[in-house]
Amino acid sequence: MKLSLVLMVLLVSIGSVVALTAAKKNKKAVEVRMEEVGTRDLVSTVTASGTIEPETKVDILSDIQGRITEIAVKEGDMVKKGQFLLQIDAALYQAAVSRSEALLASAQSDLIRSRANLDQAERALKRAKDLQASNTSLISEEAVEQAETARDVAEANLKSSQAQVDQPRPACRRPRTTCARRGWWLQSRAG
Repeated sequence: MKLSLVLMVLLVSIGSVVALTAAKKNKKAVEVRMEEVGTRDLVSTVTASGTIEPETKVDILSDIQGRITEIAVKEGDMVKKGQFLLQIDAALYQAAVSRSEALLASAQSDLIRSRANLDQAERALKRAKDLQASNTSLISEEAVEQAETARDVAEANLKSSQAQVDQPRPACRRPRTTCARRGWWLQSRAG
């Protein structure tokens, strides 16, 4: 009986040592959450490093340069198509339009002057030809040729003046930038 008691104590001691050793090695406890059974969306939280890239990236560029006077959105704002984004100082472009209008007025006055010169050259040529037709000794052939040349020069000047008036003028571009697509305003870079 003593032998069986010693064996039993020995077995319990060995079992305890094995159990304690196993418990120390497996320190991680399994997290268990209990909730009622029901229907809902599952949400998974993932922690990872990496880069988030948009499906579609749109760079917004203005066709005019200038100082930005107003930015109507902040980074992270949702923007809609046609929404006002920023205002560029229009002083330079208004000055360009004024300069263009002045050049047009000057070209129009040159056109009027060229028409008058052509009219005068045609009348001088007609007089020279009439004099030559009535009496060839009243006007030389050279004077008639000079009148024809003066008319040709006046006609060329008129065409040049007309081309200056017809030349396209730079329009004052709108210094307002609006959104072309719906999306998120992610980054502001001015420079």
